[in-house]
Parts: sequence; C-alpha cells; structure tokens
Amino acid sequence: ILGRHDVTVALSGKAGLDALLAAEQFDVVLCDLIMPGLTGMDLFEALCDRRPELKERVIFVTGGAYTPRARDFLSGVENRRIDKPFAIREVRQAVADRIAAC
Repeated sequence: ILGRHDVTVALSGKAGLDALLAAEQFDVVLCDLIMPGLTGMDLFEALCDRRPELKERVIFVTGGAYTPRARDFLSGVENRRIDKPFAIREVRQAVADRIAAC
C-alpha cells in the first residue's frame, strides 16, 4: 500500500479519531474493530455524529474475536470487513474498490 497512497498511521483509536476529525478528507479508513480504549465501533459512531461523510469510507479489519457488541455492530453496518490474517492483495483490492466508489 505504501508508495501507492499517502498513508496516515494512528497508533490508537483515539489518535485515529483525532486525525480524522482534524483532516479535511480521507479516501479510505482502515480501522481495527477491537482496540483498547476507543474501539473501531466507537470511532465509527463518532464519525457518524461528527464526520458522517467519512462513514462509508471505513473498512473494518478484525481478528474475529467477536464480542456480542461487535457481532451486533457488524450485522448493522454495510461497511466492508477484512478478516485477519489477510493477504496484502486483499487490502489493496479493498482500498482500490473504495477509491473507485468515491
């Protein structure tokens, strides 16, 4: 992915949300579903409230350790999900598909 796109890396859900709220636009947001502190679900809900134009750009990444909340959340959103472990070609394809839809 690097080299083909400008990439912003956030080391926590809070840092990711801060970057998304501060920046003008992101074409794609790759977001882990389960993170300590601010989860991907919390980040998504905050985007829905504060930057709703970004919510369709989120692609969730998950290791499959679903809590009841995570299962309910995933069944209620239409966003793409990439399951770990994944091949880099899956990520590239998901990013390309999302950019093409913009």
